[in-house]
Amino acid sequence: MNPCPLAPLIERGFLSQQARLIKQFPSASNQCYLITDIAISQKINECVAATSEESLKEQGQQAPKASDGLFYWVLKIFRTDRLSFDFQSLLKLNASIAAQQLTPPIVRSDASHRCVLMPYRSAGTIAQSSISDTEKLYSLAQALVRAHQSDLSFSSIDLTQEIEWYANQLNPNHPLLSERLGLPELPKSAMENLVPCHMDPSWENLLINGEWLDWEYARQAPALFDIAAAATINRLTETQVKILFNYYSDRTKIEGNFEGTFDDIQKLILWSDWLNRAWFELAS
Repeated sequence: MNPCPLAPLIERGFLSQQARLIKQFPSASNQCYLITDIAISQKINECVAATSEESLKEQGQQAPKASDGLFYWVLKIFRTDRLSFDFQSLLKLNASIAAQQLTPPIVRSDASHRCVLMPYRSAGTIAQSSISDTEKLYSLAQALVRAHQSDLSFSSIDLTQEIEWYANQLNPNHPLLSERLGLPELPKSAMENLVPCHMDPSWENLLINGEWLDWEYARQAPALFDIAAAATINRLTETQVKILFNYYSDRTKIEGNFEGTFDDIQKLILWSDWLNRAWFELAS
């Protein structure tokens, strides 16, 4: 018997009767599973082999075979609530990001179940790796630079409006609302120089090969806010934030063409932390 959540997807034909659930990945926002499906793997890889575009293989649409001879896939089922997003927009978003080799491509999707299938990267994430914290920070800085300097284009964020939206969703007596009153004014750097930002730049979302996972919340935003989000989500110490900021600065020459300072980062971290906790409050 095939365990849930595969059963309804097998019934719809999205997966075959040969689909097997290997494990569930931890995820705060969606359901993510590692699966195998020999029949679906054959269909997908036959389609890739038949195309004349070698770039499809380069982008990793053909799943790598593991030592046991099986193809492994990531099955992702997206949430459906006030924090969710348009599914078709997600597919278009993934296609544009995958074309720049910044994320694994979606190779199969089902809008009714809001689920997608993507090739599994066996090397894993930065969080799973055995590299030192300093190396992790350097990898994170490199990946942020690569995203920020890409020609991707997302909807722009107005941090003031974003904060106001979350505040309006919270219970009127929620302590986050009174805490908000004690936070510093947003720095000027938080209002300008918008670049493509991931907005959820955790080590769990950064693969060893430099690709990012979970771009659903990507926006055109200030580069410093993405760095602040990285500090918040990864629970970096002040020393680690300075290292990350310096690595990022060295790669982008940020000091020469941007007014942002480390003091701005510290202020934005407070706001990033507030927004992160507000998101989890609404998600729960």
